[in-house]
Amino acid sequence: MTKSIRKSIMASLLVVFVLIMAMFLMACDDKKSEDNTVVVPKNEVVKISTLSEFMAISNDENKAYELTNDIDCEGAVLTPIGCESQPFVGTLDGKGFEITNFVLDESSIKTNAITGEYYAGVFGVIGDSQIKDITFSNFGIDFMDNGTITNVLNFGLIAESQDNANVVLSNVSISNMNIAITVDNIAFGSFIAKDSATGSRSGLKLQNSTINIFTNGEFISSPIVIGGLFGSINASVSIDACEIKENTFDLSYMGMGSMDVGLVGGALSSADAIVEVSNVVGENTSASVVSFGESTLAENIVGYVAPSAVLNETNNTFTNCEIIY
Repeated sequence: MTKSIRKSIMASLLVVFVLIMAMFLMACDDKKSEDNTVVVPKNEVVKISTLSEFMAISNDENKAYELTNDIDCEGAVLTPIGCESQPFVGTLDGKGFEITNFVLDESSIKTNAITGEYYAGVFGVIGDSQIKDITFSNFGIDFMDNGTITNVLNFGLIAESQDNANVVLSNVSISNMNIAITVDNIAFGSFIAKDSATGSRSGLKLQNSTINIFTNGEFISSPIVIGGLFGSINASVSIDACEIKENTFDLSYMGMGSMDVGLVGGALSSADAIVEVSNVVGENTSASVVSFGESTLAENIVGYVAPSAVLNETNNTFTNCEIIY
């Protein structure tokens, strides 16, 4: 092969290589889906600065998200992020920012097609996930059921966490939450209503909130469970360095079943669960309970503990906190 032929071949190969690299870089720089939206690589952090961007998490729950500023929802009605078939399994880092002034209403209530239960919250169903350094404030729901809810309603910031999932909540705050719900059966927890995931829950704060729940127990498939932080706890978790301050619970149950109430958790329902509760501070929080049924009340920690479950309490302090029956 002559020297000139070798040079020609090398030049051709170089052109081909440059064209391939250019095509690759263009694809990575602006990768498009069929609907012409930008597809973000899984290892890239998605920045959120608006309400529409926050609600778009529902389009892909398996990513890392970060707030870049406070978001004022201006009274918008939110639809839960994550469902039983497509749970939220990403991360949300609030970077210390706040999501405020939003509403949950009847349209926010969804049905779990697997369990037949109902749920509502900012997050509907979550799997392996982490939510941290964020505040949700000035929000609530005013809902009176007209007979459409025929099973338990799981209501909380997060309605349900899945079995066998690992969930980490850290430095998440709720303030000025106003709840008024009339329904037959409910599991309520300010942070997680039906918590079936393992993991840690630390630095949570519930402040200046009012919770009014009225139930009549017509459709009873499980005990009514109401907890300040968590409703029904169904897995081993650690709860540490949380605050419950300046809150009021007004609870009425007209049925003849059972209702479990606690300022940290409503019920530790799993017989195999080991729950560590430490360094929780409660101040000026009370629950007024009117019940014609069989109620299990715990002044501070958990309303009901299953016989084989383990609840370890360490260094918890409650001042002016009580459940009045």
